[in-house]
Amino acid sequence: MSGVIDKLREEVCALHAELPRNGLVAWTSGNLSARVPGEDLMVIKPSGLAYEELTPESMHRQAMNRWK
Repeated sequence: MSGVIDKLREEVCALHAELPRNGLVAWTSGNLSARVPGEDLMVIKPSGLAYEELTPESMHRQAMNRWK
């Protein structure tokens, strides 16, 4: 599963680079996420981190049911 999560981290990071480039976000607000197929997990940008500081390694793996 770590290979799938690593790939999603790369994809989510690359997509986040497009958000400010296209005027869709300001400062650190706004994000997108990706669900890990077949798991109750998602990969998402951590709150408060500037877009130019993002790396695939900085993408956070989060349980989908954390707030239940």
